[in-house]
Order: sequence, then C-alpha cells, then structure tokens
Amino acid sequence: MGESSRAIAALAGLSHGGVQRIVKRGNADAATD
Repeated sequence: MGESSRAIAALAGLSHGGVQRIVKRGNADAATD
C-alpha cells in the first residue's frame, strides 16, 4: 500500500509540475504575441 500511494503521489507531482510548466509556457507565448 505504501508503495502504490508513493507512486500515486509521484504521478500527481509530475502531472502538477507539467501543468505548471504548460501554463507558464502559455503565459510566455501570450506575452510574446
């Protein structure tokens, strides 16, 4: 159980980081345009 919850936490962290990166890139693109 501990391993699966850790994997879920890692996936959640990765997806959250990816969303932040995409949002940041989108804001930068909007600023350049």
